[in-house]
Amino acid sequence: MVDFTHLKVLEQKGDAEVPYKLEQIDGAPTIWFLPGTDANKPFANESLRRANARARTNRRSKRVTADTISAARDEDRELIAKFCARRWDVKDAKKKDVEFSPENCLEFFRALPDWLFDDIRGFVTDPGNFVDGAGDDSLGEV
Repeated sequence: MVDFTHLKVLEQKGDAEVPYKLEQIDGAPTIWFLPGTDANKPFANESLRRANARARTNRRSKRVTADTISAARDEDRELIAKFCARRWDVKDAKKKDVEFSPENCLEFFRALPDWLFDDIRGFVTDPGNFVDGAGDDSLGEV
């Protein structure tokens, strides 16, 4: 029997808090995230619940529009703020520390331009960002 236990290190860690630095913002604030994948069960369950509700509501309308994409992004702002973001070092316009809460995080996400939030969304939904063995050169020797 072949032994592939060395691949266990590539499993996502649903409880791993991984930092994401917003280099585009003065002061480069950092937010620590849990994954926005099925490894984070509360996130996955709420995402699926909302997707099912949308599917029932929009059964007849199969057109994707700019409004559809905007609504999906807004929903992701809510889900990521509630289920993925865990702590931060964000400052307000007066350079004062902002207390972390899902509500403050959602407000922050809503203040970001769409393209910058899309970078966050891409980071959080990439399983490779939440794997201990990602980038481990020893895996290339298989």
